[in-house]
Amino acid sequence: MSFPWIRGGAWAGTALLATALIACDPVGNTITTSTTPSTTAAAPASSRTPSTTPAPPDLSTLPAATLLARARTAASAASGLRVKGLLVDDTGDLRLDLQLTKSSGQGAFLVAGTPVTYRVIGKDVYMLMSEATIRAMAKTEKASAAEIRAMLSVLKNKWIKPSKIDEDGQSLIDLTKRDTFLQGFFGDIGHPAKTGKKVVDGVTSVGLRAQGATLWVDVRTARPVRFQNDAGRDFLTFTQYGKVAAPKAPKPDQILDGKDFGF
Repeated sequence: MSFPWIRGGAWAGTALLATALIACDPVGNTITTSTTPSTTAAAPASSRTPSTTPAPPDLSTLPAATLLARARTAASAASGLRVKGLLVDDTGDLRLDLQLTKSSGQGAFLVAGTPVTYRVIGKDVYMLMSEATIRAMAKTEKASAAEIRAMLSVLKNKWIKPSKIDEDGQSLIDLTKRDTFLQGFFGDIGHPAKTGKKVVDGVTSVGLRAQGATLWVDVRTARPVRFQNDAGRDFLTFTQYGKVAAPKAPKPDQILDGKDFGF
């Protein structure tokens, strides 16, 4: 499974840092007069104008190549993010829901209508098959009703640690790892062109078009917001920056050795 604009190579990025300091001077002194002949000046009373935070710079003014590099940097800098969407190629449709962090990731996939989930913790890979997936596998193997019940009793709600991974499985695992996902997504796309600004998924964004697809990025942070191809089928949304908790390894009693089941 490949992205519509993925090729080899990678974009180098530069971090965008914006800081602002606002200083307000004391203003206003008051004089209080007593009812006695003598007058006394009260101590100056100071007040400060409310501090305001300046609006972040509008990154839509940057060149397209620079903005794309910053989008990759912004996505990589986040402690975590969520990516959901649909990818279509000559092998079929792939629906995905990814939770990506620096140390681990989890990807829930719907492949040809069959759900499967991968969890990657460092170099360890775990696979969770839904009941529908187990039944589909049993049907392919022409298992009896009794055999299907036996398979469900053993495999349902268990994480399998595969001993071998085929090419299709590896492609899903690569999507579940943040670094390989971003490297693939931000592969060399040539020379993108900017579009005008537009509110996308509630975020004011600017588009970067290349090879029949557009990546919309936040004009304030350069974070990716949505990827959409011109055909209107392939799409990815990027949300929950910094809010995704790192997935953890399943408990030992939830793990099965893939060698015992031919995985």
